[in-house]
Amino acid sequence: MGAVWIPDWPVVSAGMHLGEKAGTPLAVTEGGKVVAANPQARALGVRDAMTSRQVRMRGVRSIPRSREREAIDFELVVEAVHRLVANCLVISSGDLVFVARGPVKSAGNEERLAEALIGVIAEETGTEAHIGFGEGALCAVVAAREDAAPQCADEFLADKPVGVLRLLAASGRIERECSDYLSALEGLGVRTLGQLKTMDKTAVISRFGGVAQWAYRLVEGEDSFSVKSQSSEKHVSVLQTFDTPIANIEQAAFIARHMAHELSEKLSYHGKSARGLLVNARSEQGGERARAWYIEAPTERDIVDRVRWQLASWIGDGEHAPRSALVSVAISATSLFPLGIDQGKLWGGSATQGRSISQAVARVQSLLGEMSVLVPEFIGGRYPQEAYQLRGWSEPASSVRTGTWPGALPHPWPTSVENAPLSATLIDGEGHPCSVGQIGEFICDEGCVLPAPAVYQRGKTESKILHFAGPWLQDTSWWAKRELYAWCQLETGNGAVLVLRHGGRWWQVGRYW
Repeated sequence: MGAVWIPDWPVVSAGMHLGEKAGTPLAVTEGGKVVAANPQARALGVRDAMTSRQVRMRGVRSIPRSREREAIDFELVVEAVHRLVANCLVISSGDLVFVARGPVKSAGNEERLAEALIGVIAEETGTEAHIGFGEGALCAVVAAREDAAPQCADEFLADKPVGVLRLLAASGRIERECSDYLSALEGLGVRTLGQLKTMDKTAVISRFGGVAQWAYRLVEGEDSFSVKSQSSEKHVSVLQTFDTPIANIEQAAFIARHMAHELSEKLSYHGKSARGLLVNARSEQGGERARAWYIEAPTERDIVDRVRWQLASWIGDGEHAPRSALVSVAISATSLFPLGIDQGKLWGGSATQGRSISQAVARVQSLLGEMSVLVPEFIGGRYPQEAYQLRGWSEPASSVRTGTWPGALPHPWPTSVENAPLSATLIDGEGHPCSVGQIGEFICDEGCVLPAPAVYQRGKTESKILHFAGPWLQDTSWWAKRELYAWCQLETGNGAVLVLRHGGRWWQVGRYW
């Protein structure tokens, strides 16, 4: 099997659209972290997982990642490869594999085929490609990183870190499970693929389930997908024809969501999952196109993404002229295997339950939009509203800002936070409103000596204050207009609350039960 790899494809793709002169340092970020950078940026110290701020401090331009743009641009590479290779399978934007036996025989040997592929890709796209050959997809993909053609896959892979399995983690679910699996292997002291092969295969699979089976298939060269004629094998398909041909990316996105949901429903009905996705389209002019993707145990969202990217690449994105409007689209799940073989979690939950949740969320997103399903996450901060945020279900998790937080609100924090602060009033024992002075003491505008809050009032409701803690001053924006915040915890007859003094008023921002 052969493989084609374009290093740092996210940067290559972004650079095609920026109009920057050659040699400009560029980095691509996702979730606020660097995922790819060109050699010029790396020479200035840019490394993967750096923050966007760290990148800008080095004078490097930071560009948000667009997976759709990368897939559209990678279609140019795939078409160039197809000039020399009949059957290929896209793993992800930047990586593909192909059946090498026939093309190698036609070219004379592997070295000549590699040179021809490098030349045709450079001619069509202006990018530098790396080619590898090996027994099995994992061996070929790793060999492409070294421009190698090992004769013995076992010897070649034996000293490679187990982390190379991530190169073929091409679906969201497998990517997440692979990360947990590799962390567990690291905890067991398993660092290389050779060490993994020496472990008791049955015991490992019984403990880690489907992701371990997937890993062993790759390591042993028993490919979990086939790039040969997929139309000849059993598959589950969905076909849709259009009275009005689709000719823009927005229409393609809508069609992708609808067809992905229908395909997922069919797979569930048949009790199957897939290791491949085949996308076929027929143009208004009668031409037909097909593209195969590797996608191990896909969720509905994984299918949506691949179909949308593929249709967008065929229709055109405004820069690359559209070939023709599409009059029909068919998607097929290939390399089927039965559901229900996944190992459940050791403590609670199940793989099937998690997959069902993901499918339900993808359905809601297809109807209401990407940001219709939000999840809370902790990112660090001085008080609850700053330390937590909502992100889209499908967005990558943000990094946690670790370290000490000067001026942070003492714990415990409220168990619930108000969507919007509620206006409130603190009244002292003389019936006068309490405020906070510049040094963090309670004061009364009526001149009371040592005032203390005795009654908590919100709207028409009054509660006796049983105990209080604070106030704690928090000085923010010291470099600009100074803003003082004062926090106070109150235990009242109606429960405990967290209140904030800001802008000359008291606000209820959270409750403790």
